[in-house]
Amino acid sequence: MPRAMESKKILVPLRDNSSASIMAVKMACGLAKESGAEVHLVYVIEVERSRSLDEPLDSGMDKAEEVLENGENVASSMGCEVVKDFLQARELGPAIVDEAKEGVDLIVMGVEYEKRLGVFDPGKAVHIVFRESPCSVVLLRSPIKENV
Repeated sequence: MPRAMESKKILVPLRDNSSASIMAVKMACGLAKESGAEVHLVYVIEVERSRSLDEPLDSGMDKAEEVLENGENVASSMGCEVVKDFLQARELGPAIVDEAKEGVDLIVMGVEYEKRLGVFDPGKAVHIVFRESPCSVVLLRSPIKENV
């Protein structure tokens, strides 16, 4: 596991309850224990361009609550307290970058191993976060499954 650096605020963007997301929460909590950092779990609800960002959304809220609750449970099992929040945004990557500009020292992201057109691709959001994040980024990829 990487050293905790001097992190005071660790951001963990969650998309689902996948093994990669769970690994990201566990790593963030381990690093937080070393450095005394706060762990912030965030779920981004992507809003269609035809809708207002301020408009309350029913769709996506149930999943956001479920994913954040699961992340909190994983953290709690490690004795780690977290701050949970959800955001409404047009796109995942820029929303994570914007959130990181609010005093975040480290982003810990997990991605599942998925092939697109026969090649592993972590997705557009990961590329945006790596390119534009104002802080360090740790990316955890789930193991390759046998049938992939």
